[in-house]
Amino acid sequence: MISRGLLVAALTISNVAFAEQAGLPPIPAPLASTQTAANQQTDIQAAIATAPDQLAANSGKTIEEQADAYIEANGFAAREQRGEISVLRGFSIVDVPSTSPQWVAQRSLAYDAALLDAQADYVLKRSAQITASITSDLLQAADRDPPPFKTTDNDTSKAGELIRKLMALGGAELDKALRELNINPADYEKAAQPQRYVQMHAALTQKITTTAFGQLVGLMPVQTFEKPLGSGVYKVGVVAVISPRMKDFAQRVLTERGNFAPDLGHAGKLADIVADKSSLVRDFGVRWRYDEAGLPVIVSFSQWSSEYRGQDPMLGERYKDIAFKQAEQRADAQIADFLKGSVNVQNTTEVSRELTEAADRMPDGYIAQQAAVAKLLNGYQSSIRRRSEVSITGLSTLSRWTAKHPETEQTIIGVVRIWSAAGERSTRALTDGRTSAPPAAGATLPASGPGAGQSGRKLIDATDF
Repeated sequence: MISRGLLVAALTISNVAFAEQAGLPPIPAPLASTQTAANQQTDIQAAIATAPDQLAANSGKTIEEQADAYIEANGFAAREQRGEISVLRGFSIVDVPSTSPQWVAQRSLAYDAALLDAQADYVLKRSAQITASITSDLLQAADRDPPPFKTTDNDTSKAGELIRKLMALGGAELDKALRELNINPADYEKAAQPQRYVQMHAALTQKITTTAFGQLVGLMPVQTFEKPLGSGVYKVGVVAVISPRMKDFAQRVLTERGNFAPDLGHAGKLADIVADKSSLVRDFGVRWRYDEAGLPVIVSFSQWSSEYRGQDPMLGERYKDIAFKQAEQRADAQIADFLKGSVNVQNTTEVSRELTEAADRMPDGYIAQQAAVAKLLNGYQSSIRRRSEVSITGLSTLSRWTAKHPETEQTIIGVVRIWSAAGERSTRALTDGRTSAPPAAGATLPASGPGAGQSGRKLIDATDF
C-alpha cells in the first residue's frame, strides 16, 4: 500500500508537470507536513478536482488566444504599449494530415509560413504604400431585340464556293458510310450555338494594392505554438519580437568580430539546451543565449525529416544524413535572417459586382430571354518575399538529434546550430595564425531567461529586449 507521504510527493510533482504542459499557473501543492492528515487530504482532493477544469479551459482556447495569453502573461504586451518593442504574431496550417510521411517537413514549412506572416505584418505596420481604384460601368443596349442570327460563312468567292461543295460532298459520303454501318448520322450533328446579346450590364470593380518593404534585423521568435484541430489537422503559430536593443546586438555581431565583453552573471551551459531531446521537438527559430564564459551565442533550432521509407539500413542512413544537412542549412538561414534579413510584401484585392441582362438569338430566329444574373467576384493575391545575404564567421553545430513527436509518433530529424562570439574569435585567430584575443571591454549584454514555456521552451523573455 502506498504511504500518504509518497502520495503527497507524487501529486506535488504531477501538479507542477501538469501546469507546465498546460501553460497554467501551478496547481497549489499539498500543505506542509505540519498540517493534519485531514487537511492534507482535503488539499489533495481539491488539486485533483481543479486540474481537469483548468486543462479543459486551456485546451478550449484557439491557438491565437493562446498566443495572446502568452504575450500578456510574459510582459510583452506591457512593453509594446509603452512603445519599447514590437510584438508580432503569425499562424499557418500544416498542409498535410499528421499521418502523412511528409508531415514533419510540412510542419517545419508551416512554421516558416507563420513567421513570414508575422514579418509581413511588421513591415506593413511600419510603412505601407496603398494604391486603390474603383470603377463603375453601365451599359444599356439601344435595342432590346437581338440582331438577326449571323452565320459565320461570309466567303462568296469561287474558292469559298469550292470549299463548301467539297465539305458537302465529304459530309454526304460520310453520312452514307455511317448508314451502311447502321449508325445514324444525326446522332453526331451539332446544332449551331445561339448568339448572346447583352441588353443591360452594370459593374462596380474595386482594386486595392498594398506594398511594403522593411528590414528584419533583430527580429527574433520568442515562442512557438502547436495545436491539433482534429482529423490529423495541425496549426502552428509563432510570436516574434523586435526592439532597438536586439537590432543593436544583431548589428554588433556583424561588426565586432566576436569581441564582446563577457557577462559572467548570465553565463550558462550550452549543453543544457540540448540535454533533453524531447524539449527540442517544439523549438523553432533563433534565440539569444550565453556560453559558460558569458559570451553571447545565437542558437538556431531547425527540423526536417527523411524521405526514405524502405528497409535498407544503408540507404536509410544516407537519407538521414541528407535530412541533417538540409536542417543545418535551414538553421543557418534563420541566423542570416536575424542578422540581415529583409522582406517585400505585395497584397492585392480585386472585388466586383456585376448585373447582366441578356437574350439569346437562335438559328431559327427565335429569341430566348434570359433572367438577369447577379455575380460577385472576390479575388485576393499575396506575395511575400524574404531575403538575406550575410558573411559570418563562427558557425558550428551544437547538436544533431532525432526524436518522436509525442502525439503523432513521426520521427523528427533536428539540428541546433550556433553562432558564438567565442567561436568567431577562435576561427579568426586560427585563420590569422595567432592566439584568440581576450574579451574586449564593452557594455554588458542582456541575458536570456531559461525555463519552460507553454509549447516551446521559454528561452527568452520580455526583459531581454
